[in-house]
Amino acid sequence: MLPADLAAYGLRLRAPHALTVENHMGRAVQQLVLDLVRRVDPSLSEALHALSQTKPYAASGLLLPESARPVLGKLAVGDRAWVRVVCLSSEVVAALDRSLERAPAEVEIDRVRWQVESVGRDSAEHPWAGRAALTDLIQHHRAADPPGKLTLEFATPTGFHSGGLNVPLPQPALVWGSLLRQWNDLCPLPLPDDLTPFIAWQVMLNRYRAETQILRFKQGSQQIGFTGQATFAIARRNEQLERSDPALAERLSAQGDELARALGLLAEFAFYCGVGIKTTTGMGMVRAV
Repeated sequence: MLPADLAAYGLRLRAPHALTVENHMGRAVQQLVLDLVRRVDPSLSEALHALSQTKPYAASGLLLPESARPVLGKLAVGDRAWVRVVCLSSEVVAALDRSLERAPAEVEIDRVRWQVESVGRDSAEHPWAGRAALTDLIQHHRAADPPGKLTLEFATPTGFHSGGLNVPLPQPALVWGSLLRQWNDLCPLPLPDDLTPFIAWQVMLNRYRAETQILRFKQGSQQIGFTGQATFAIARRNEQLERSDPALAERLSAQGDELARALGLLAEFAFYCGVGIKTTTGMGMVRAV
């Protein structure tokens, strides 16, 4: 398997016995990621657990087969589910590749040992699996036509923290700002300095279809997010900006194609890193469509 900086794996599971799932399992799947790394690199697992900044991995909850909706309620022996684990650095990818080189017979999620049917490592094996090198992503988007619109599917509940409040809406500054921050935190290859003002002045929510959902965690905590699709249009100019700050408007205009391509790159990056809060515990699972 070729080395990669980003990798997503889809693990198809079967219930070993009858059980009832009462809460969102995102934190349990996050622990599974650390357990899988610990199998081959205990020190890396401890370092990932101790990180307080942006973590170089993401995880889903326990999801229904061929769906991104959470498993809740009673399950019979043999009922199927799946989980997704994502690596966002070459070091973590290498550890998971070794840990999952041979699919384990079982994995433990919230003290239940689920039987592993298969491990998907690419899109041919699972629709939410894949792998990529950062340099390949960048070269692909540098050669691509600059997009005029970008559509994202928010498959699991997605939310943001802004001004001390929870915001369950696909506001352009929050969606693209989240992706840009994660890129800057996790990737050594910089994006254009003017991408933030470009998002603020020239990226608009064109259309969306969304609904809010509540995820209930253990100990009674809950989180509200939205699922659905949103299309973002990229404006060629902003007349208000031209009047208020003509120098910035001219700079953004000169870089327009490069900045639009950078957004296309972030849309592809979103498939791996997710968007918004709690992407390590099942929220913000996103892909470009």
